[in-house]
Amino acid sequence: MFSFLHNAPKVFGAFLFWAPLLLSAQELPKGDIKSSFENLYDTDLPSPDFHSGRREALRKLMSDSTVAVFFASTVKTRSNDVEFEYHQDPDFYYLTGLQEEDAMILIFKNEIQFDGFSTNEILFLKERNPKTERWTGKLIGIDGAKHDLGIKQCLPNSSFSEFKIDFSKFKYVYFSEQKKENESDLQKQFFKKQPLNTDTYAIKEMMSKLREIKTNEELELMRKAINITCEGIKEAMKAIEPGMAEYDAEAIVEYVFKSKGAEDVGYPSIIGGGENSCILHYETNRKKLTGKDLLVC
Repeated sequence: MFSFLHNAPKVFGAFLFWAPLLLSAQELPKGDIKSSFENLYDTDLPSPDFHSGRREALRKLMSDSTVAVFFASTVKTRSNDVEFEYHQDPDFYYLTGLQEEDAMILIFKNEIQFDGFSTNEILFLKERNPKTERWTGKLIGIDGAKHDLGIKQCLPNSSFSEFKIDFSKFKYVYFSEQKKENESDLQKQFFKKQPLNTDTYAIKEMMSKLREIKTNEELELMRKAINITCEGIKEAMKAIEPGMAEYDAEAIVEYVFKSKGAEDVGYPSIIGGGENSCILHYETNRKKLTGKDLLVC
């Protein structure tokens, strides 16, 4: 029962290496960068055409004079100033390709006229800031989102509070409800605009209808993930022996996942030996294994 997600070990260490060569490391790019930062490293991400095609497919399911609103996932604190590894909202990523927090997309059924432009989609996202990027990594920015993600209109997320949009003019405002404690600033600003004609049920139905049928791009990635999973399990079968622990098997399979380019595991690895092999959602993975133990992965 393996899938793809990295499990951080329960013992943490931080290593900082200083060397003269590091002093000449390349400065972070300045100004507007027209290159997708994710695509600098990963070559198998869904294409911009995939995401724009999904937005168009959603429009076909929407009623006339409606707008669908999707929010990026919020950052969640793990302990003190340590955050959980960021995981984007699946529907938001499906429609945009953006891997950043503090973002929102409005998808309109019809072309809408605003002050100075007309569009059928607007992405609000974080602006680039070289100072903060030195600490937290590069952002795609407004120009990057237009150029690399193919989203027609992009605006700074800070501008949404003053953005002139009257949600009461739409027949429905589709959006998915989220828990109050996970609300982002953009969600709070969205509710301040008092959209009363909301529909939280229909959007779930529409997204489920879209996502239950996989495109060729999705099928190719799913096959790749399955092949990596099989390789991880095979390597664990070769290496495991009495005296090792469940976490040894976990380390082997997840090493293979990472070494083959998987970003993460789909859920925490279930490695149950002996009496733990009967626990459907066992995740402790600490037991020492004996020669008679059955190991369920």
